[in-house]
Amino acid sequence: MKKFLIFGFALFTMSSYAQNRPNDGNNRNVDVLIERSDYYEISSSQKNKIIALKKQASKDFERVGRDRNLSGYEKGRRNREISYNLQRDIDKILNDNQRYKWSNSHRDDYYKDRIDNRLERLEDEYERDIKRIERNYSYDKNLMKRKKEIRKSQYKRDKERLKNVKDYY
Repeated sequence: MKKFLIFGFALFTMSSYAQNRPNDGNNRNVDVLIERSDYYEISSSQKNKIIALKKQASKDFERVGRDRNLSGYEKGRRNREISYNLQRDIDKILNDNQRYKWSNSHRDDYYKDRIDNRLERLEDEYERDIKRIERNYSYDKNLMKRKKEIRKSQYKRDKERLKNVKDYY
């Protein structure tokens, strides 16, 4: 009886994971475009056209994903092609001002992420340098203190400069 229950539970679990799920993650940037339609000044007709394009692209993604005759590389190539075509069709629907806003919103996020990574790297370098100074100048406390102060002031300047650049974006 116990084996039968375990088998039934395993069968139920596998069948629930095998269900088709909607392909929501493929066009997250299109979802942002639709959600923030007021910011991008999108009319209702443009919005309806974009939603129709997104539904068609979603069906295409699912069809490519279910095709067992395609290799992983070929599936990736076709998915990139579908994404490119979707982007191109949306660009045709948007006017110049809307297209400019949409393309620059992604660029700003990219630069902010890069600056965040540089800030983390700067902090790691600072901590490594402080440990190195403590190791190398342990015989002279005054010299070690001066070296630490110099490094700390340099760290603060660099950090402030990066934060100002980040605030620019």
